[in-house]
Amino acid sequence: MLRHYYTLTHLSRELSVLSGAMLIECFTQERNILILVFEKDNTDYFLECSLDGKLGALFLRPEFSRARRNSTTIFPNSVGIIVQSVSLHPSDRIITLDCESQKIHFLMFGGASGNILLTDTSGKILDSFKSLENKNINLNINNDDDSVRQYQDFRMKNFLSGTPILTTITKYDVFLGKIYAGEACHRAIISTSSPFDLLSTKELTTLHSEIEALKKECLTTKTYYVLGYGDNRHPVFSLVLLNEYSVIEYQSSSVSEAIRRRIALTRQREKYNSLRINLEKKLHRVEKRLQSSIFQMENDAKAEERATNYKSWAELLLAQPNGRQLHGNTITVDSWTGETIEIPLDERLTLLENAEKYFAKTKSAADATKVRAERLPSYKSRLAKIEELLAKIEETSTLQEVLELQEHIEQIAGKSMKEQTEHSKYREFALEEGFTVYVGKNAANNDELTMRFAKPNDIWFHARGVSGSHAVLKVKAGTKPPKHVIEQAASIAAYYSNARNAKYTPVAYTLKKYIRKPKGANPGAVIMEREEVIMVSPKLPAGMEEKE
Repeated sequence: MLRHYYTLTHLSRELSVLSGAMLIECFTQERNILILVFEKDNTDYFLECSLDGKLGALFLRPEFSRARRNSTTIFPNSVGIIVQSVSLHPSDRIITLDCESQKIHFLMFGGASGNILLTDTSGKILDSFKSLENKNINLNINNDDDSVRQYQDFRMKNFLSGTPILTTITKYDVFLGKIYAGEACHRAIISTSSPFDLLSTKELTTLHSEIEALKKECLTTKTYYVLGYGDNRHPVFSLVLLNEYSVIEYQSSSVSEAIRRRIALTRQREKYNSLRINLEKKLHRVEKRLQSSIFQMENDAKAEERATNYKSWAELLLAQPNGRQLHGNTITVDSWTGETIEIPLDERLTLLENAEKYFAKTKSAADATKVRAERLPSYKSRLAKIEELLAKIEETSTLQEVLELQEHIEQIAGKSMKEQTEHSKYREFALEEGFTVYVGKNAANNDELTMRFAKPNDIWFHARGVSGSHAVLKVKAGTKPPKHVIEQAASIAAYYSNARNAKYTPVAYTLKKYIRKPKGANPGAVIMEREEVIMVSPKLPAGMEEKE
């Protein structure tokens, strides 16, 4: 509808304001978009022509700033020409700016066939916005009256039996188009899918009357609309109110303003729909993984059963004579209750070594049970947050609303399952501007925090010259923590050190990639390959309690 012939009719009238204007600049800085700047009576006019397949349009805009870089001058030899008149081709979607010695033709065709041509007064092509295979040709614009059939041709009925009325109208009256043809059918109370050859004479007469009335309304209107459904489906530009679209999203006395608003709303809706779909997919992926993990945790009774068996087998093996001998790959023994049990063995190990192996498995199974018990509440809590976010994103209707949810969703759904569960192992403090610092709880925990959890570009902290916890400030790629966030993290590291009671203490910090652990070093012991030092007061951020 942005390039509809009737839309261009109104646009050509609005562009008549350019008569007498001088072209002072013509450039492109976006693919398929040309900006022409005109000056008239000390006033600048900005004309934008987009040849985009979906949102191609021609319109005046109130202002436009040319980029300092990545812009290219087009039609350089035309700067200084003065527009004498603006016209629309009588039977095609071509608007022409007729200047003194040149003409600029805007071919507002759909798909990839649109272009902007510069010709001399005879029609010879001098230049084009989009490349042409042969520039040494005359501009050939079809002005064949037979290409535009009128309504009277309907009565010829030279079409296939059963052809829907909508197809027939748009074929034999190319100026009307599907949307306006559909509106004419609605006004005539005729289904667009009704076979044309089955319409009565009365229905044909009514339809003809509605088509002619609609054409007149389109051509004489002075109000231009952007219409929608009241949801996030794409709106349409229209010269008249349409029954199919229940909401007037914008109306203006300027066709250019209405076109601009329709393009802006469409791009906004496209961004909203794309962002919402991507975030929902991300949330559903995490939701599915969490549900699966929770199901396995809640139903893994076999793990506890195995732990009980391992312990019983180990005790029975210890009670056997000749425990230092090999005994094949199985042994049959009597349990404490008199039950005969066959215990699998590693034939390379003695009975005592097999018993030690089963005791180790007992501890490993018990540890796994403990981990599951610790993780299950956090998994359920995260699942509840995911479900809450899915409900919230379902309620959004604007781009701003979904943008406000995006950061929260990225924080919850963007982290891996491993990160989510690892966070609970350490003291965690939310700092200003969205940064988070993690602090180890003991020597072994410090090692895990530094050598496994921290990423190379995270910032590592430790109170200088005294024993204390490791602290890691998580840093997203492409971001740099401000100085006050560094100071906050350093103060926390100092607080969890033996210098907690000092008024001020030095804290060393560096990127985690400059931390290494020597082979054989004690738990928590590391070496800094480079460092910076900051003096801070040992304390926690205001309003935060000590975390054990």
